[in-house]
Amino acid sequence: MEPNASESVALLILRLGLGIFLLMWGLDKFFETEGAVGIFQNFYGLTFSGFTVIIAGIIEIIIAVLILLGVFKTVIYAIGLLMHLASMIVSYEHWLIHPFTGVNHLFIASIPVLGAFIALWLMRERDVITLQRG
Repeated sequence: MEPNASESVALLILRLGLGIFLLMWGLDKFFETEGAVGIFQNFYGLTFSGFTVIIAGIIEIIIAVLILLGVFKTVIYAIGLLMHLASMIVSYEHWLIHPFTGVNHLFIASIPVLGAFIALWLMRERDVITLQRG
């Protein structure tokens, strides 16, 4: 059964929103490299150089562009989902344990983003307004 027009457009909007979301985080690694170094250290326990963070940004930008284009959907949407899930796991105290302390309320936005990534992955076969054919 082919998706109807509303469903197709809704999935396009969902995909574009998530692609832009990841794109912004990838670009952030270029424009705020030292801040991204701190995020990797404080949240992930990883000590990366600025160069390594920029490489991570390039990878994130590539994934974001592939999501925006809607190609290799099964793998690329899953990678986007897993990247976001990893960031939620390492920051769980901010959105789960202490969501209303300081600026932690901003982390609550990660919950619907996770839902959106899951929905996009589950409906990937119905996401037809893409550059991928067949």
